[in-house]
This record gives sequence, C-alpha cells and structure tokens, in this order.
Amino acid sequence: MPDPLTGMVADFGLLQHAIEDERLTLDLNKVEALGTPTLKDLSRFDWERPAHLGGLTRASIHHDSCNASCTYCGPHG
Repeated sequence: MPDPLTGMVADFGLLQHAIEDERLTLDLNKVEALGTPTLKDLSRFDWERPAHLGGLTRASIHHDSCNASCTYCGPHG
C-alpha cells in the first residue's frame, strides 16, 4: 500500500542502506545470536533485521558453491 504522503510503496534508498548494513554485519561473521549459522538461520535473520521498513515478504539466502538456498517468509509464511 502506498504511503499517503509520498505515494511510495517503498523507499529504495532506505532499503539499499538496510541491505548494505546487513551485508557488512554478516561479512564480519560474528553474529552471536546465530552461533554457527545455517541457511535457514541466515534467511530468518535477514528477514527480521529490515522488518521496520515494512512490506518485506521474504528473504532468500543462496550458497552458490554448494548450490543450496533457503527462503524465509516470516513466522506465518
């Protein structure tokens, strides 16, 4: 649903910033809440962190070297 003031469905600048912040956090590979993360844990973590931006429906993680992926669609998805 578009914002009544701006008409935007999503502010892609805010989304881009959130994704970059997420990438940097995961690059550090020291997310204590995850322990030794699985693809499922990572996709859930990536779905929860930018949730404040609204409208996020899923987060997918792809591990190219072993051709594996996982998509998290929220606690009720």
